[in-house]
Amino acid sequence: MQAVVNHATRNKRDVVALQPDINKNTVCEIYDAVRVKNDWAIVRAGSDGHDNYYVYIPKRESWLAASTYKAASIRNHRQSLADLLSKSGRTLLKEQWLFNIDKTNILQLTWLSMKDVNREDFTAGELKSHLKPLNDRVRGRDRLMKKKS
Repeated sequence: MQAVVNHATRNKRDVVALQPDINKNTVCEIYDAVRVKNDWAIVRAGSDGHDNYYVYIPKRESWLAASTYKAASIRNHRQSLADLLSKSGRTLLKEQWLFNIDKTNILQLTWLSMKDVNREDFTAGELKSHLKPLNDRVRGRDRLMKKKS
């Protein structure tokens, strides 16, 4: 399953729409969205109101705009990414085939989602470091199950 990459016409930013349901492949989709980005790139997420999430890399905004009239929107998008990371971690934690190192990565991802969304953004580098091992495990497991059947 591949994430769909669209180009938002209004903001000129890359948007990756995720599958409607949050499952074990959500971690892989988020990782695919940030895999090739610079480690210092800011990552945010949003929802369209029907629990359809999307992940995006915002364009640069001025410090003044970010602290005044855009503050509520930015905070909501940070919170959406934190919720998405937390939900996908909880969903993945239910799988029986995880090793202890995978559970540790999920707990680190959950801990990362507890960031202060009023002040801090999520960067692609910190997401990549926690999502890569989980992505490898999920895709490896999928390949193994396809091979068995």
